[in-house]
Amino acid sequence: MTRQAHLLVAFETARLPIAGDETLIEKVKTGDDWLVPVATRGLPLREIGPRSAKGAERATLRIISYPRDVFFGRLQHEELLPALAQQYKVLSVCETALVPGVLQLALSGIGIAWVPRRLAGSALSTGALVDLGSDLGRPPLDIVVARLRTPRSRLADNLWAQFELTGGEPAPPASRRRRSLGSHDR
Repeated sequence: MTRQAHLLVAFETARLPIAGDETLIEKVKTGDDWLVPVATRGLPLREIGPRSAKGAERATLRIISYPRDVFFGRLQHEELLPALAQQYKVLSVCETALVPGVLQLALSGIGIAWVPRRLAGSALSTGALVDLGSDLGRPPLDIVVARLRTPRSRLADNLWAQFELTGGEPAPPASRRRRSLGSHDR
């Protein structure tokens, strides 16, 4: 963290935490997600097909990849692609670090993309995309809020307290909280 922001909302995995030094950074887990492989409905049948027998030519996976120096790129290149390369010929047809752009490229039909499930939820529910995680893997993601263990603004401390108090769930608006308090709490 560069001290240009008070709080950071990010994804992490057990193998790829956002920061290794817990003495400098503290974090609160606020939710779960999965990095799911998605593609347009016709693409999976054309591209994946049946797994080829040993010695036969492997089916080609046309993927939209992330650069290796970003979080999803590290996850894709270190954890997903090595296993997939044993079964398929993996061909990166496009590379971008912009996750919404990766989703749009998948929607255009050029290849298979790994995106957070929450981001792809609408396209999956309408059938515009299909989830290929059962065949290609969908690693779990933690959603965390992090901050430096240094003096901060009162606003940042108040926001942090809300994340800790609610376990990452947003607190109800103040007007609703007041109505739900008992008379002894006023």
